[in-house]
Amino acid sequence: MNSVRFGFLSLFVCFPAFSAESPPQLRPSIIPPVADRPAPLGVTVGPTVGTGGAGIEAGFRPPGSLIGARIQWTGLTHETSTRIGGTKFDVAADGMGTTVIGDWHFSGTGWRLGLGVRMGELEAKLGNADPVSVTIGGRTYTAAETGDLTGRTKWPAVLPQLTLGYVHRFDVGSPWSFTIDGGLIFLRSPKMVLEASGPIASDPAFRADLEAERLAVKERLSSIKALPILAFGVQYRF
Repeated sequence: MNSVRFGFLSLFVCFPAFSAESPPQLRPSIIPPVADRPAPLGVTVGPTVGTGGAGIEAGFRPPGSLIGARIQWTGLTHETSTRIGGTKFDVAADGMGTTVIGDWHFSGTGWRLGLGVRMGELEAKLGNADPVSVTIGGRTYTAAETGDLTGRTKWPAVLPQLTLGYVHRFDVGSPWSFTIDGGLIFLRSPKMVLEASGPIASDPAFRADLEAERLAVKERLSSIKALPILAFGVQYRF
């Protein structure tokens, strides 16, 4: 019996950390609890490119919220040729703008509905693409008579837009995502100027034909009520 008692005593002497008076001391963890870890700020930044041009987009969506906001800075340059009425024009479109968008994110999905406003210049410059003759107001003139036939079309500086988009995370928990948005930008009637520099530029009959041509071009452009939007982007979330 004495040997058994001596054995129990030796256990308490050799391992005092496990006695009732001295609870075990655990080393503190270097990993902070989940509640103490910093939450994502909800800020996104990245490049965007599409039919409205190329640029930079920044966004903010509070964690857990279905509402977000974005701001885009984009620039557009596009050149083409088109025939309007009886005249073939070279068209150069330019536009630098800022777009502010409010988003509604559908819960549990990557889909979002955006309502925005584009602010900035959006214009097209026209130039006569036929070096021989041109039809103006239903009459045909030679290029030598009209000289350089140039025009300028400018849309209002504030234009609304509506988009439907999708945000795809590259991986679960990844700060990187891929975005795609499509929709419409709604146009209003533009301002139109059409001028000629040739020897008959001041002729009253030619001026009347030139004004008729200007109105015909403006009417055709004014019939375009909306332009399609398609944009792709890569975003990093802070």
